[in-house]
Amino acid sequence: MTTARSAVPFADREAIRNLTIKYTYFADADDFDLLGTLFVPDAVWDGTAVGLGRQESTEAMLRMMQEMGRSAKVGGGHHMVNHLIDWVDGNSAEGHCYFFSEILTKTDEVRHGTGYYDDKYIRTTGGWKFRERALHALLPPRLVALGETKLIRP
Repeated sequence: MTTARSAVPFADREAIRNLTIKYTYFADADDFDLLGTLFVPDAVWDGTAVGLGRQESTEAMLRMMQEMGRSAKVGGGHHMVNHLIDWVDGNSAEGHCYFFSEILTKTDEVRHGTGYYDDKYIRTTGGWKFRERALHALLPPRLVALGETKLIRP
């Protein structure tokens, strides 16, 4: 029998990890329809720690991300590592995972970011979803002009 703050059952742990991996794939591909399916409708996405504001619904979060992508982003990628998941009860869990990101901006700069997400997950009839996701920076973002980037070739 699983109790509060005990080990997360393997199938649930993998479903939650898969949720965070899908987040990076859908966000990086600007697939906002699929990204929205990962959150409950009244989810909170909090980027106040990095100047992106707090969005009080999935719809508001998707609008913010779409606008941010249209105005600044050409492409990029996020990588999630060191994922910790704590079991709260049979229908909720909390997690923490680090990320590294590189985004090519429309001004031909690469934005490098290093930080972590604090998450709250909830089990729904459609599987595990984000209930809250808060973004935090570990290092200040760094912009590098493409002309200054040196590529190493074998």
